[in-house]
Amino acid sequence: KIILSRALEINGLAYYTKLLPIATLFMTIASFSLGPVITQIVSKNISKRPYSNRDLIKKSFVTATTTATIVSIIHLVFNYLICHYLLRMDILIKPFLFFIPLYFLQSYTAIFKGYFHGYGKMAVYAVGQLLEQVVRIILVYIFIIPQIKISIINGVVAAILTLSIGEIIQNIYMFICVISFTKLKGKTEIKTEYKDIIKPAINLTLNKLLSAICMFLEPIIYTYAFLKT
Repeated sequence: KIILSRALEINGLAYYTKLLPIATLFMTIASFSLGPVITQIVSKNISKRPYSNRDLIKKSFVTATTTATIVSIIHLVFNYLICHYLLRMDILIKPFLFFIPLYFLQSYTAIFKGYFHGYGKMAVYAVGQLLEQVVRIILVYIFIIPQIKISIINGVVAAILTLSIGEIIQNIYMFICVISFTKLKGKTEIKTEYKDIIKPAINLTLNKLLSAICMFLEPIIYTYAFLKT
């Protein structure tokens, strides 16, 4: 974050941090608390054999894709309204759209994270996080800095894209680990019902929404207050 802040400079950082709380609200809804839910399901059924890892992962990805798609549509519909009327900055309309891929990627990361946490394989997620951060630091120098020299908005877009690229690298690594660790083929007997994923996910997401909504409102309230003064 320190390196990114220095690369974006004061104006680029101002735009970036103004969008981040709003994007965080959308990401909270899109991820649908799948991480802790999957951890709970895996840890609860880990002693049962044969456990259908394939079925759990497949249905988790279907759920994540569905919620991320709904959030992305909402984002597209309200993108102009948020930037023009709430943030009072039309210049942010284009950069804000680049958060949409992140809704899907972070949802998938949550699935992998929850799965490995359920098995106590904390090192896998830790290495994935490390890879993500290393990639993002490299991209600051080869992607963000050249773009911000062209324009501040290009730099902000580049900064948002590095979030997605870092998530992609992390997901690729964890997917490889899943393939090597998990028996995705063969006969399976224990199936995961969608309700087993969705019901606890709704409860956890509702608990998280309060802080996410507060973060969403913060830049809007500040904008309104400063315009009034």
